[in-house]
This record gives sequence, C-alpha cells and structure tokens, in this order.
Amino acid sequence: MNTTRAILLLLFIFNINVFSQSGEEGKENLLNTISIETCDCIAKKNLDFNSLDSDKLQLEFGFCILEGYSNNKVEADKYLDISFDDERSLELLGEQIAMKMFINCPDFITALAQDSMSDKNVQDSNDFVITGKISSIEKSQFNIIEIKDSTNRVHKLLWLEYFEGEHFLHSGYDFKNQDFEVSYYESEMFDPSIKEYRNFKVITKLSAL
Repeated sequence: MNTTRAILLLLFIFNINVFSQSGEEGKENLLNTISIETCDCIAKKNLDFNSLDSDKLQLEFGFCILEGYSNNKVEADKYLDISFDDERSLELLGEQIAMKMFINCPDFITALAQDSMSDKNVQDSNDFVITGKISSIEKSQFNIIEIKDSTNRVHKLLWLEYFEGEHFLHSGYDFKNQDFEVSYYESEMFDPSIKEYRNFKVITKLSAL
C-alpha cells in the first residue's frame, strides 16, 4: 500500500470514529435534555406520589416524556430511532429517560418503582399455583403450555409475556422429566373459536422442584 492510500485510509477511519463519538454524545445530551424537561413537567403537575397508583404515575410519566420528545423533535429524529408504531422502541425510550431521571429527579422514579413493585406483589398474592410436569408446548401466536398435575389433569396456560423461570422452556433443557411449581392468574379474554369471552390461565412464574 503506497503512502497516499495509507493516509486516505487513516483519515477515513478517523472520520468514522469522530462521527460515531459525536453521534453518541449528541444522543446522550438529547436524552439528558428530555429527562430534565420530563422532570420539570412532572414537578409542575404537583402530583401526590403517596396517593396515586402506579397506572396514574405511568400515564403522567408517558405524557411528560412525549412532551419532552415533541419539544426536541428535530434532534430526536436525528439521534433516536423511534416509531410510534413500534411499542418496543417507545419502551426503550422510556427506560433510557428513566435512567437519566434517577439523577435529575430521583423522588419521582423511586415512587414509580415502589408503586410498580407494590402492584406486582398484589398480583403475586392473587396468583394460583399448581404443580406437575410440562407435557407439551403448543407454538402459535401465543404459546400454550400444558401442565399435567398429580391427578393427571391437564392445565393449559398462556405464555403471553416474560416470566421468572421461562429459561426452563428454551431449547436444550429437558423439562419433560422435571416437576414444576407453576403460578398463574386468570384473565377474561375473547376466544375466537367460540366467539365469546372466557377465562384464560396466564403463566407468571415457573419454578423447578
């Protein structure tokens, strides 16, 4: 490689690194700005953290993030990959802003986290529990896990979201020879096969025995 080509290659690599660092710095500055504006928005609402439930706090949190995002939309379009049709990208934005808010307004984020944990504990206390072996997993739009208990009764549970212990169901684990304790709650949902609402069992935790 001649000297001219080497110099051009080094300049090219240098420009890529500078652009990358500049982009990351710009993104971090933008997230910090939106988090500060979100904190200011929350403060102006004079919310009573002790009396509001987590759903209300989450709603106010979302409104204020949206306001901060809108105030900085030009920069957001440049540095953030956000689509209002992509729920995961919105969740990621919320998580990134929340991390910044731990510094800028920790009282609100702490209250939000405590309320979420309280709601989770209430849900856990209302969960049903069965024990048995997993006989099959039916893969469809929503996976269905079949559990056979000690009386050979088969329970069908929906796998709708992440739950503690789901790693047992990933490929490579011989779950059919393992006894499990399974927690679930019942949720009324529309069943298109019978064209009416009925109760479904939704799994929330899986523990090996």
